Amino acid sequence: MLFVVLCMVITSLRLVTYSNSINSAYHDIQLIVSVHIDELNDVLAADGVKGVIQRLPVMLRESGDVHLYMGVRAAGEITGNLHVWPKGDLNSHRWWRMTLPYYPAQAETDIYFRLIPLDANTQLLVGYDLQGVELIRKTLGNVLLDNAVLSVVLSLTLVFLMLWMLNRHLQRYNHVCEQVMEGNLDYRIRLHGHSDQFEKLSGNINRMLDWNCVLLDTVKDTSNAIAHDMRTPLSRLRLQLRSMAETQEQPEKLREELQGAVAQLDYMVTLFDNILKIAKAESKEARTLFEYFDLRALVEDVLDLYESVLEEKNKPLLRHMTGQSIHLLGDRHLIGQSLVNLLENTLKYSPPETPVDVFLHASAQEISLQVADRGAGIAPELREKVTGRFFRADKSRHSEGVGLGLCLVNAVMILHGGRLSLLDNNPGLRVELSFPRK
Repeated sequence: MLFVVLCMVITSLRLVTYSNSINSAYHDIQLIVSVHIDELNDVLAADGVKGVIQRLPVMLRESGDVHLYMGVRAAGEITGNLHVWPKGDLNSHRWWRMTLPYYPAQAETDIYFRLIPLDANTQLLVGYDLQGVELIRKTLGNVLLDNAVLSVVLSLTLVFLMLWMLNRHLQRYNHVCEQVMEGNLDYRIRLHGHSDQFEKLSGNINRMLDWNCVLLDTVKDTSNAIAHDMRTPLSRLRLQLRSMAETQEQPEKLREELQGAVAQLDYMVTLFDNILKIAKAESKEARTLFEYFDLRALVEDVLDLYESVLEEKNKPLLRHMTGQSIHLLGDRHLIGQSLVNLLENTLKYSPPETPVDVFLHASAQEISLQVADRGAGIAPELREKVTGRFFRADKSRHSEGVGLGLCLVNAVMILHGGRLSLLDNNPGLRVELSFPRK
């Protein structure tokens, strides 16, 4: 669109110049013809038609202008340098154009003229040939064509230059967005000290990201501090209540109530433990503890632990894994906890006597770990929400859990530069953890 506008503007300017030049050439011809008509009118007023006829050859000879044409027609005879006369009754107040055919001493010529009546039987014609106009028309036409090509080249150059500049700036903005989405919240656009609007926009984006980090840190620090400070006293209270519940001297009803209170405390301790695990996964310092380990061996250990639990609910565990070791740089405990969370979800949300499939494959680009069940799955419109803290779909609100399982998994994947994908298993849910090969 910008290219079209630029071409139209430049071409319009050239067309205006072309039109003005042609009009100026015609105006010059009109001035020359008008001067000679005025001079002959003076002769007519002084000496009559006979004086004009006598004066005409003298004026042609004195002017020496081969482009000037003058003639007087009286009684069918033409005096002057014209060998033809225009046909028809021509208006004397208008300008006319006529082609003079080939003549022994003269090539075919177009002239621009006025026709003036001297008396009832006599007419005066004064004109000027259009060779100058045609030369300007031809020259400017060639120039216009050259300029059209130049306009296209110049417009394309300007458009590509502008697109290159825009693309360069947009790449900076897209890069910072990608970095922030991958968990690098401290990444900022480098400023160059310019005063243009792109620099101002970059500064505003940096300040916005700074403010978002402050808000996120405030929320995380508050929740992490609460979880850390509350876990210890709750654990102590749990031990005290459990000890009281196991005392035989307590009435049976009181012991049941104490056991219910212990279960509630277990829920709260689990909640705070999960919050602290998520905080660890979201902390950049966790990357300093990364080490290479065998992911296949880790998956086998977790599956061996949960296989009997799944069999108690008639859920066959089907393993689809490569036979080779898969070395991954990361946090072994956090990745193991992520797999545990996925298996716990299959226990809660998939019906009995349905298999659980675990896939582990590696390619040159990435490592894929998948857990698939035959449950109700997750609606597509909720898949982005389920990775948030404490989110639980309506179908799962009455089941056990605190709504942090997939949130922890997502945080672990971001920490490892990977990707959490929630896919249809038709029926059921297929959760894929994709780790990049490094």
